[in-house]
Amino acid sequence: MGAVAGPKASCSVRHAHQPHAPQPPADLPPSPPTKAPVCPAPPAPAKVEGTAAGRPDGTSLPAPAPLRDGAEAAAKERRHAHACPIREKRLRDLKGVRALVQGLRSIDDSPVSIAFLGKSVKWRRSEMGDLQRFLQRFNSLFVRSGAASQEVALSDAAPEAFETLVQHLEKRTVAEGKRLTQAQQDRLIVERMVSYFPLSNEVHVSHLEWSSYGPTLGRLQPFLNAFPDIFDTSEYPKVYLRPGSERFIQDPNLSRRPVAPTPTSKLPPPKRAFLTAHADALAVIPKFVDVSVPGLNLTGIGAAMQDLLRRHLPTISGFVCRERFRKKVEDVLNRALQQHQMASPCGEEQEEKFRCKVWMFGSSSTGLFEVNSDVDLLVTPVAHMRCPQEWLDAASEVERLHVLKDRLMESGLGPLGVVESARVPIVKPSEALPGEMNFDICLRSFGALNSQYLRRVFQKDGLVRDTALYLKHFAKDKGIINSQGGLLSAYSLNIMVVYFFHCYRGFVLPALSEVTSPEVVQPPSEQELTIGTAPEELAQAVLELLQFYTMQFNPQLDCISIDGRSQEELTELKQKAYLCVADPYERYFNLGAKIDAARWKLIVVTFYRHLLELMGERPP
Repeated sequence: MGAVAGPKASCSVRHAHQPHAPQPPADLPPSPPTKAPVCPAPPAPAKVEGTAAGRPDGTSLPAPAPLRDGAEAAAKERRHAHACPIREKRLRDLKGVRALVQGLRSIDDSPVSIAFLGKSVKWRRSEMGDLQRFLQRFNSLFVRSGAASQEVALSDAAPEAFETLVQHLEKRTVAEGKRLTQAQQDRLIVERMVSYFPLSNEVHVSHLEWSSYGPTLGRLQPFLNAFPDIFDTSEYPKVYLRPGSERFIQDPNLSRRPVAPTPTSKLPPPKRAFLTAHADALAVIPKFVDVSVPGLNLTGIGAAMQDLLRRHLPTISGFVCRERFRKKVEDVLNRALQQHQMASPCGEEQEEKFRCKVWMFGSSSTGLFEVNSDVDLLVTPVAHMRCPQEWLDAASEVERLHVLKDRLMESGLGPLGVVESARVPIVKPSEALPGEMNFDICLRSFGALNSQYLRRVFQKDGLVRDTALYLKHFAKDKGIINSQGGLLSAYSLNIMVVYFFHCYRGFVLPALSEVTSPEVVQPPSEQELTIGTAPEELAQAVLELLQFYTMQFNPQLDCISIDGRSQEELTELKQKAYLCVADPYERYFNLGAKIDAARWKLIVVTFYRHLLELMGERPP
């Protein structure tokens, strides 16, 4: 089982943006440089003789190998770039301008489509932002033409403008690379934000490209609220530039104002209770963590993860118990239903007796089940068989579930109850049944299709399965798998794992069309009963996934989708929800609809703390 191959491709599906507000022109020539103090470098980790910081299980990691010549300078450069996010943005601008100019020159400066140019220079949207907006920002270099301005070429003044712009960006990059105080960084960012209001005092937040400034700044709205004399966020996500804001921007004492938090007494009781219970976690602001630092003992971290997985791998005996219970429920239902009056749906007498089919889905199908986990069952009548009259008389899904409940209880399986208020109504035991497995019964087939598709994904690459299994047990241990409490479900977490591998690591997904109807669940294969990935591959994948959702994923702009649907469909699906996790088969269902900003912050902070623990650092 090898690691997923391929570059870290960016196929993150983003929201359809509001109509484009006027974009800022190319950067103006720099003002006379001022002597600025240097930005404090991140504190170096404490050195421990012989070993690095220990892992949560108490074992210690070997000391990192000394950096080679030049590696220390490169590491310091990376830390500076993330410590000064405005400089990081400038470095990306410089890289993008050079790549696009070189790409256009290589095709004789003739107009080409923007899509072709992006492919030829391998434009990464997650890193560089939207290509069309980038071309519009540097309109002194690039001229757009053709239908809907979808073709681009170098302008006549490109040679001189390119040299001037590169020198300007390099000077600004060097100046911003020095040690800046917090106030100086804020001034640079405020000036950059104001430059997005060239012709209008109104801009949608999606045009401010806030995510490209790095995760160290926190969320955009609190940052704008800290400058109330300049920005008006009363109609957020629309942002207005206040009249007379120029004098505040030029004020040498420009600094953030403390923003009063929302009084929790005015919030509804459930929301107030959640904020109070998780106040410590919600106060944490995740900072950038580089998971590619030299000397990190990936083998040791991965070995600890594999030890955890070996205790939770599926077993043949566990599957046999589940299959035996499924068969028992199927036999009990068929015997009970056949004892009642039969009637043909089409009015014709048939010789066949009615029978239903019971299918397993959920963790029993994906192969992520444990000994004590529930058995999810789907009941479907065989289409060509006669149905009992009471089944035909049931006008709704809930009434048919009551029929199933009554027949099962008559056969001695109970006590049972029907959960009518759930989004998908189910039959489940109203109390623990001695000697029986805990189970749920439903009548909708979407769960079976989803589970079968996830198993195909996991069978295609064991690294995806091992990562999903590790994240599932970690999330359960930390309490963030709790769909009834407005947090993640195990299924939505699996979708997040598959989305990460597909969009960030180039994993090719099976076609959704391969699964169209419920199938009999097969026993776990030998591959599914063992861990086939190398420890360092598993550790690297988990660290990158935690870093992705902590530092890079923006729920206000990105939607988690693995079915390739369009931006318009995702925008319609998300509506006013904070997080969008699209169900690949139930296309009008958002798995993340109940997760608000505070709950997503709790999930992110939980990921962030575990990331620090794995890297041997002390979490906040």
